[in-house]
Amino acid sequence: MSDVEFSTRLRRADRWSKVVALLVAMGLFVGTLWLTDAPQFSSITAAFAGIGTRFLIPYRVSLSIPAEDRTAIEEDPSAGNFHHGAVGGALVVGSLATVVLMMLVLNSTPSLVMGGILTAMAYVVLDELLPRG
Repeated sequence: MSDVEFSTRLRRADRWSKVVALLVAMGLFVGTLWLTDAPQFSSITAAFAGIGTRFLIPYRVSLSIPAEDRTAIEEDPSAGNFHHGAVGGALVVGSLATVVLMMLVLNSTPSLVMGGILTAMAYVVLDELLPRG
């Protein structure tokens, strides 16, 4: 059990982020499948967008809490010591960029490789631009 106490709003956002992430993943899967007709590719990009959404929602809610009342997400021993906003944003942006690449290249492997590279680049940029949560 963690000794860190998070606000009620952040705990509620964490619970709801599961539902929103699932809806994002399902929506992106259906949309990507319709655009590319590649089920494996669609499931990969949808999963990464869903995971990114799952990271991004609690991060954004955490930042909306005043700094003096806020407990950093990284203080929870189970959360890991990385920039949650940068990871979430990079996964969502990378997934969308990968879908665009797939529509342009029409081959899933090069699109996934380039999307992975773009995701890593987005993480580096967002890590510098976004405040720690």
